[in-house]
Order: sequence, then C-alpha cells, then structure tokens
Amino acid sequence: MSQGQRGRVALVVLALSTVAYLAFLVFAPGSDRSVTVLNDLGQTVVPLFIAAPALVAAALRSAGRLRTSWFLLAAAAISWGLGQAVWSWFEVALDEPVPYPGLADVGYLAAVPFLLAGVLVFPSRSLRSMGRARAVLDGLIITSAMVFASYGTFLGVVYKTSGGEQLLERTIAVTYPVADVVTVAVVVAVLVRRSQRVSGPLPLVAAGVVSLAVADSVFAYLTAKGAYGNDPVSDLGWPLGFALLALAACVPMETAAEEAARPLPQSAVSIAMPYLPMVPGVAIFIGRSATGAGIGPFLGVVGAIIAVLLVARQVVTVLENRELNRSLEHTVAELREREGQLEFQAFHDPLTHLANRALFRDRLDHALQQRRGEAVSVLFVDVDDFKTVNDSLGHDAGDRLLVSVGERLRACVRLGDTVARIGGDEFAILVEGDSATAEGPLIAQRVLAAMDVPFSVAGRDLRITASLGLATGLYESGEGVLQDADLAMYAAKANGKARVELFEQGMRTTAVDRLELVADVQAAVEAGEMVVYLQPIVDLRTLTVEGHEALVRWQHPQRGLLGPESFVPLAEETGAIVPMGWWVLERACEQAVAWPTGRIAVNMAARQVLDPAAVTTVTAILSRTGIDPRRVVLEITESVLLDAEAIGHRLHELRALGVLLAIDDFGTGYSSLSYLTRLPVDIVKIDRSFVERLGGPPGDELLVRAVVQLAASLGLRSVGEGVETPGQLERLQSFGCDAAQGYLFGHPQAEPRFDLGGLRPLRAVNPREALEA
Repeated sequence: MSQGQRGRVALVVLALSTVAYLAFLVFAPGSDRSVTVLNDLGQTVVPLFIAAPALVAAALRSAGRLRTSWFLLAAAAISWGLGQAVWSWFEVALDEPVPYPGLADVGYLAAVPFLLAGVLVFPSRSLRSMGRARAVLDGLIITSAMVFASYGTFLGVVYKTSGGEQLLERTIAVTYPVADVVTVAVVVAVLVRRSQRVSGPLPLVAAGVVSLAVADSVFAYLTAKGAYGNDPVSDLGWPLGFALLALAACVPMETAAEEAARPLPQSAVSIAMPYLPMVPGVAIFIGRSATGAGIGPFLGVVGAIIAVLLVARQVVTVLENRELNRSLEHTVAELREREGQLEFQAFHDPLTHLANRALFRDRLDHALQQRRGEAVSVLFVDVDDFKTVNDSLGHDAGDRLLVSVGERLRACVRLGDTVARIGGDEFAILVEGDSATAEGPLIAQRVLAAMDVPFSVAGRDLRITASLGLATGLYESGEGVLQDADLAMYAAKANGKARVELFEQGMRTTAVDRLELVADVQAAVEAGEMVVYLQPIVDLRTLTVEGHEALVRWQHPQRGLLGPESFVPLAEETGAIVPMGWWVLERACEQAVAWPTGRIAVNMAARQVLDPAAVTTVTAILSRTGIDPRRVVLEITESVLLDAEAIGHRLHELRALGVLLAIDDFGTGYSSLSYLTRLPVDIVKIDRSFVERLGGPPGDELLVRAVVQLAASLGLRSVGEGVETPGQLERLQSFGCDAAQGYLFGHPQAEPRFDLGGLRPLRAVNPREALEA
C-alpha cells in the first residue's frame, strides 16, 4: 500500500472515529463519570501515543525545514499531552480538583510556541522583498483584526471575569485565548503567504491547529461564564486537532520540482484573505455603536493599528505592483529576444549563419511570385572532395572550411542576393533583379575565382575547388529551379569538377540514368560485371614498357562497356568503391603474376586507404595471388594526404608489406610538398592537366620541370600522365622525367586471356612504333 493510500484509509478511520466520539459526547449524560474518564483518556492518548509518534516518523523521513517543522509539532503534541496527563491524574485518578495554576497549565501553554514555530517553519515558496513585506503586514492585519474580534466577543469577557485576585491567575486565564487568537492568525497568514493552491499536508496541519485553538477558546469562554461541563465542542476539538496533525504526517509532501512546476494563480479568496478577519470586527463596531455601548480604549487602539497597517499594505501593494511590472517588462523583453533567436535559428544555418534551406525556399518562392514573367537565377554550389577533408583532417576542420566557404560566397554576391547553406557541403545562391540572367554567370565566375585561392585550415593551406550548377529562366515553383540547378551541378562534377555548368533539358535524362546506375553499381562487383583494362607505362630512357596501370571498366548488361567517369564517382558516394577497389587489386595481381616482368599499378580510393582493414586485406591479396610485392604499385591520390600525420602510419604499414607507393594526380591536391620527405613514397605521377599544357606558355613547363627535379632530388621516380603527342613526350624526356603513360603509347586494353596452350603474355607497346606511326 502506498503512502497516499495509507493516508486515505487513515482519513476514513479518523472521520468514523470522530462521528462516534461526537455522538457519545452528545447523547451521554454530562454528569456520568464515564464521560469524564473517556474525555481525559482520549485527550491524553491521541497527542502522546498517536500524534507524537506519527509526527516524529514524518520528521525522520524528511529533511531541511520540513524535518524541523515535524519535530516542532511533535514537541507540541508531547507537551500538550503531558499537561493533559497531569490534568487526568488529578481529575480521574485522585478525583480531586485540578490545581490552578499548576503543572497542567505549564504543559498546555508550552505547546503554544511549539505549534506556532512548527507552522511558521513549514516549507513554502520564497518571496521577493516586497512579497515578504506584504506577508508580514498581512499577518499583522490578521492578528490585529482577530484580536479586535475576539476581545469584542469572548476575550473581553474572559479578561473581566477571570477568577482569582492574584495577577498570575488573571494572566494565565487571559493567556489561553490570546494564544489561541495568535495561533489562528499565524495559520491564516501562512496560508495567505503561500498565495497558491494549498496542497499536501499543510491543509491538515492548519485544520488541526485551528481545531485546537477553537476548542481552547470555547473552554476558556465557558469556564469564565461558569457554564463548562464536558462540552462536546471543546472536548472533541482537542483530540480531533491532534488526530489531524497525525493524519498530516501521513500525507506525502510535494517535491520542490513539483511545486516549482505548478503555477501561482492569485485567486479572489487569496487576495481577500487578509481582509476577511476584519468582517467580524466591523460588525462588532457597528453593533456597539448602534447600542451606544462604544468600543472602549483598547479596541480603539487596536482599530487605529489596523488602519495604519491597511495603509501600509496598500503602499506595499503599489510598490509590489511596480516591481512586478518591471519584472514583467524584463520577462517580455527576454521573451522577445528569445523569440528573435528562435526565429533566427529556424531560418539560418547554425554553423555558417547563412540562410538555411527553409529561408532560401521562402525567398525563392517570394521572388517567383513577385516577379512573374521575369527570370531568376539559382546557383547550386558543391565543395569538391569535401568528404576527404572530413576523413583526413577531422570534422572540426571540415566545419571551419565550410564557414570559410560561406564567407567567400557571401563576398561574391550583390546586396539583395541570398546565399544559403542547403545541407552538408552544398550551398545555393539566389540571384534576383532585372539582370538576374546576365548576373548569374558572372557570380559563378567570381565564385570559381574565390575558390581558387587556398584556404587556411588547421594550420594548412588547402586547395579546394567547387562544382557549380546554374539554372536560369522562367519557373513556376522554387523546387523546380532548385532541382535543375542541382542537376547542372552534378553535370559539372561529371565533367571534371571545378567548373560551372548551365542547366540543359537533357540533364534530366542524365539524372534518371544516374539514379539507375547508383542502384546497379552496388551489385556490379558481385554480379561479375567489372573488368580490368591495362594501360602501359613506358620507361622514357629505353622507351620500353616497364609496367601497366590497372583501370576498371563496367560491362553493363544494358548500357555496354562504361568508362570509370560513369560509375566511379557513384561508387565513391555509395561506398561501393571499397569492395570494387579490392576486387580490381586482386584481379590485376592475378594477371601480373603470369607476366615475366613488369609492375602492376592499381589505384586506391580514399575510402580504401582509410579502411581499418586495409593492411589486412592487401596482405591477404598478396598471399592469395602469390605475386612479388615489389611488383605492385599502389597509387594514392594527393587529396588523401591532407593530414599526412594521420595517414602516415597507414602508409608505412602498407610500405612494410614490400609494395611501392605512388602519389597519383600530383599537383591537384591540397597540401605542401613537405610531405614528400616524410612519407614512404616511391613514385610521383604528374597530373595530365599539367602535361597537356607542355609546349604552351613557359610558366606551365617550369612547373612540370620543377616537379621532375624535385622528385629526382628526393630519389623518387617521376611519371607523366596523359601523354598524347610526340611534343609532350620530347618535353618530358628533356626534363629528365623517368616514365610516362597515355594514348600515345596505347589505349587501355582488355586483360590477357588464357587458353589450353598455356600462358600468352600481354604484348608490350613499343613507344618507338607509336612515334613512327
């Protein structure tokens, strides 16, 4: 049974016991000694053996102010119970008059400060300075009003008719009703101070204390009148009051979190509470004035005090209202600021503080609506190879790069254009106005030029490019123009990246094809649709084939033979590049092991290098194929080396297997040349974009010459890629380049085939024949 259920059961038992006890007091003869014995027994047992243990148990379960309050109320029960025990001893056991004043009075009166302290210490919400002042004034008003009302009814009678000529007897006789009035006033003031729906044990505590005070006041009044004799009201009030305190100890206290979560409504009753005790006083004043009796000097002084307190309370109320108004104004200002922040967060990217997709769409739709019949331009910007930056340098460096990209994009547009981060490494630019069609391409060129300047990220200068898609024209919906710009951006990536493409209708068909390829490429390796082609690598000193590079092709069942540009970017996006790359490595090694001589070079994608199982996988492939590791060259794009320190350990592990390492597409990456001295690199492959400019401006040739000389000084072999003309070959030879590959020496060709006659090695392409042809 839970604590709440036990409290409800106790409440039912208490109600039934009260009804039974009250019925006995009403219908039993007042002179019957059994009534006296039962009264004394109940008034002794309930406080000492029911209330006190329950209150002590509640204190032991509690902490802080609540614990202190329960202990104080328990002390009051014990004190009052001991006083009643003395009274019962004389009245029941000795059958003698109870001494007055005596030890019983000590117990009764000592219980009063414990009761008052227990009620005042009972936990309640903290109040502001003006709230505390109002609470104090409310307490004083209530106390003064109740003193006025009680003196005008029974307290004056008790004082005037208090027996005995001794001052002590008169003082004690008056102390009882005065203490009762103060006790009730404190209870009412505490209830007013809480100023919200009262819950938990406090209502029962208040009811118990009021029951004790009322019973005590009735007893004092009847005694002063000489009319007391086992009165049901007073006799029932004392045990009922302590029973209510015991019941309060069984009710769970509301937690601080629950109380803080509950609102603080100011009801009409709570506002009028301080003034309600004045109603009896006003009635007394009117009645006495009507009869000509007057109120006397004491009540006159009390009335004046009440008037002063009321004026003071009104002043405090005005000041409190001002304080609340200032607090409300401050809260409203904070809410408006918070609302502005939330609105900004809802429509802006938290990283770059650019507009987000939602705000971009809103402005795009607004522009289309306001400028019906006029063209708009939208640029879709995607950072090339951003995943490599994240994987190599970490997400923090990637975030800083995105912030820098956003700043540069903002510097490329006009006032009134919108730059937004759509998501990830994708940005969009809305170009509005009469010149949107003409301005769109100009902004695109400014963006490409801005991206051409290296980015300083994590202490490194990174060369970052971007692919741009531009959609310009008349559109009905914002979604349509965004989709077209997105398609144009993918076309830019497919055509070599670092460029801008204008949307064309045929791109939609290309996009559908791309979606189909994404679904097909993931199953292509398992379906056996991939094939390995070989392109010769020629020694430029002897003009003989020194090895081959393995290049993957896709024999698509419907589309035929597809080149790497059609599916490798998709495989990199989907992650299919990892199993595909390992398959190519193993197939190339299987073929090369049958050759009498020559190396086999195989590309390793960034995801393969970063694969935790990379070293284990390469080891297994070398073991299964039986190839000499020194004949295997693993080609790694320069972009993988963004963080040479992080990737260096992996490269050293691969180099320890005996394979050679080559940097592919040298010159298109992001880092300085210093990593060439720190990484276990054997070969530098000069990117075709530099080789194809040989024979052009002198500056282009100087760059290639410098790379060749740098490689030679570091003991590395240099290989020129994309050699297509005799002039390019001659320039590379004059620079001292070690090797080259390209269409001049032969196109990629199919893997060698085997027949029953045994091994038929791949025929080497003779460069001299290619030049003479």
